[in-house]
Amino acid sequence: MKKLLLFVMLLPLGFATQAQSDYDNLLEMLVDEKYEKLLYRAEKYTLDDKTKKHALPYLYMSMAYHEMGKTPEEYDEDLSGKALKNCLKYCVKHRKKDKENEYYAEYEDYFDEVRKGAIAEAELNNDMLKFTKSKGFYKYLTSIDSGDPGAWMMKGMAEWKMKSRKDSGLSWERAKEIVEGGGAEILTDVQLSLFKRAIIYCAEMWDEEGNSEMARTWLEIGYEYFKEDREFNVTFESIAG
Repeated sequence: MKKLLLFVMLLPLGFATQAQSDYDNLLEMLVDEKYEKLLYRAEKYTLDDKTKKHALPYLYMSMAYHEMGKTPEEYDEDLSGKALKNCLKYCVKHRKKDKENEYYAEYEDYFDEVRKGAIAEAELNNDMLKFTKSKGFYKYLTSIDSGDPGAWMMKGMAEWKMKSRKDSGLSWERAKEIVEGGGAEILTDVQLSLFKRAIIYCAEMWDEEGNSEMARTWLEIGYEYFKEDREFNVTFESIAG
């Protein structure tokens, strides 16, 4: 049943276009859970001059690492230990090759699953004050979707904690540009949740550091989107209310 559901979910990946059908062998390996073999075969496509510019092999590699990360005990430590980062790395490579966004909307659910993993790992590093590492995960998110304001805000937060003032300012400026341009209207639920958490996290940080103006500015920006959210309102009332 698991394989059947995966096959149905990925049917467009294998059969939507002639270009996709060229990679049916990769789809079969993914459905059959032959992830190491899939990585080997997909990598050959990425090294071949005829196919290295095609987006799909990179997406398959990302998916293989994503699945391997769910059961790391079944794989060599060199593969399983870097599963999430490799999943993200090849996801970014795919996005760079998919210049026309041919597959992005179609596989939105998969990209959201990848986001969830990156966000969880970044937050874990934030809790341990390892901001250099958390910045790396947020950077992956902004590379997967440059219109993700929450990822830009949290990347800016990590840069601020790292004393990279110029970089943090540029990241926060980019987040604001996205929102002012209407980009927050088209976020996925996962991205919208990150946006809310980013505003709360950064607003509390700014307020604690005495930059209440910056905190209020972003809380007022977020109010349009999260005024019905209890968690957001608690922070809003305590700082900007």
